[in-house]
Amino acid sequence: MNLIITPSNAAIYGHDYTNASATIKIKERQGSTKVTIKVSGAKPNHLHTVWYKLVLSGSPITGIGATPAAPTTQIDNLMMDAGTHVARANAFYTNPAGNGTLKVDLNFPLSAGVYPFSQYNSDLPDISTSNSPFTFRVISHCTDNVQHGLVPCLHEPTFQISL
Repeated sequence: MNLIITPSNAAIYGHDYTNASATIKIKERQGSTKVTIKVSGAKPNHLHTVWYKLVLSGSPITGIGATPAAPTTQIDNLMMDAGTHVARANAFYTNPAGNGTLKVDLNFPLSAGVYPFSQYNSDLPDISTSNSPFTFRVISHCTDNVQHGLVPCLHEPTFQISL
């Protein structure tokens, strides 16, 4: 699957990013999923994170309606990254032209329609994704350029990808 996406919020802090675009490539194989998201013409030199939208019950760890688009094996690392400028797991920086890429190998199939929190901790439930079977949101951390671990915090949504 390969899709081209236009911005959901082109005006970010007074700058016009209406020409920004994103592509997503998804390859699912043997219980895992490779996801590549490329953005171009977005806010230059900024941290972006990618989130996997959950249904109303939200994450059993944070209680919010999204979780990082990252394998369950990275949850502890994401908690340690909070408050840093580290870009790993679900994060990438754009270059001076506003281009950037996230490549992530999820340890679960997206087509299952759940985020498998039980793979991280067997006491946690797996949570269904939103609607279609899933929605990704790419956000820019324009206000602070800082990673916030398992919560999106201060950000501007840039792209919403619903499949």
